[in-house]
Amino acid sequence: MRIFWLSLLLAGSSSAAFPAYQQQLIPVIHRVNSSTVQEEPAWNTFVQVANYDGVSYVSLVQVAELLNGHLHWHAVSKYVDLTVHGQTFKFFYYSPEVWMNGHRTRLEHQTVKNDDGFWVPVGFFASPAFFHATDSKLVWPPPSEEPKARGEGRGEIEKPASSAVSNSVALPPSPLSPHAIHRIVIDPGHGGKDPGATGPHGTEEKTVNLRLAQELADTLRETYGYEVLLTRMDDTFIPLAERAKLANKYSADLFISLHCNASLSSKLEGFEVYFLSERASDPQADEVARLENAALALEGKDVPAPNRVKEVLRSLVKTANINEASALGSLLDRHMAERLSEPSLGVKQAAFYVLRGAEMPAVLIETGFLSNSKEERLLQDDAYRKKLIDGIAAGISDYDVRKEKEKR
Repeated sequence: MRIFWLSLLLAGSSSAAFPAYQQQLIPVIHRVNSSTVQEEPAWNTFVQVANYDGVSYVSLVQVAELLNGHLHWHAVSKYVDLTVHGQTFKFFYYSPEVWMNGHRTRLEHQTVKNDDGFWVPVGFFASPAFFHATDSKLVWPPPSEEPKARGEGRGEIEKPASSAVSNSVALPPSPLSPHAIHRIVIDPGHGGKDPGATGPHGTEEKTVNLRLAQELADTLRETYGYEVLLTRMDDTFIPLAERAKLANKYSADLFISLHCNASLSSKLEGFEVYFLSERASDPQADEVARLENAALALEGKDVPAPNRVKEVLRSLVKTANINEASALGSLLDRHMAERLSEPSLGVKQAAFYVLRGAEMPAVLIETGFLSNSKEERLLQDDAYRKKLIDGIAAGISDYDVRKEKEKR
């Protein structure tokens, strides 16, 4: 999946603002037709939902991403076209009307254009009319049944072993499979007001991370059959602590945070895999963690000194499954090294805030140095990114196979 015309969608502004955004887990359904059977397989994803005048909205950028659609912006006429599976929908600014292939219909409430993009009442994308036209839809409102506790049914949503989850969402049961790993949360690092590193040619880390996460999610779903959730589907700022909380809330089996590295030296190159520890492997690992933890300042929080980070994490590290994260990291590193021309910098450990509190094996992958112009170019190259993604996916699958053997 790709983001289309994102920069155009964010152009222009309006005084309209939403009181708050909320990450919700929403099933997405695609209808599959064959000569003998008609199926409606569902997968699930985090979607940023906004509330405006009591109505729930979703951005067209997210819808285009979720449904493999295209957006075309008409700035002068003030409307935007969404094309999904050959069907075109025309949405006007602040209008309750939508045109579907030349036929007019009404939304439950008017569209909204603001600094964060173009928003449409989410109920439209769950409507029979939209499903009939595109063979795709969002399930809205999402199921609200409480998840089961761990061990109460294979393939069903598991409730985290920690404190009770409020506003929880029950997903459709997954089919039985040989996997020991069922649900994976991928975290595209940075986003929104936090661009992360910037390459010498202007490439922003947040954009690279999101693209990698979306392509990795596609591979893990389509090739390996995993259920994959992303902590963000568009250019959204999410506090560091909230990312692992989402993985905990929906009982993920793995948490993978994707990032790009940067250095004052333009010659440094290579990828590396990190897992959480109060003590960094080396001074360079400590520096990488410090740079990634700097996003705390954008949350209005003080960025603690490295010693304070270690202090805060000490009790958490005691309960974290360090051995599992280390084993996963080693497999990821090996499979990426087998496929990539860039060097492996190894598996390391450091005090990353984004990994703290994760109740499952959690790793952070620095996929390359944006400060290196060659790697900046490679991370935008489709063929190179495919090798990188294939390596990560193969490492996850290898880890899954090992865990399944341990259960026998």
